[in-house]
Amino acid sequence: MILVTVEFIDLPVTTSASYNGGFGVHFYNLNEAKLFARSQSEPISGAASDRDSSICRVYNDGILVEAWENGQDITP
Repeated sequence: MILVTVEFIDLPVTTSASYNGGFGVHFYNLNEAKLFARSQSEPISGAASDRDSSICRVYNDGILVEAWENGQDITP
């Protein structure tokens, strides 16, 4: 099974509230999973806050294949 986990945090500039969350998406194709993880980890262009962060990890049968943070490959 191929799984992509997405964890995110959004710290707005104008308030002290933070929006944290995460989810997992199941894939059948490893290349599609990698592309999804890379694109979902990139900051949204034109976003007001530069304090947002997203980490996406790709697992294949429970083994970490790739990890991305803010569009950067951080695979150990």
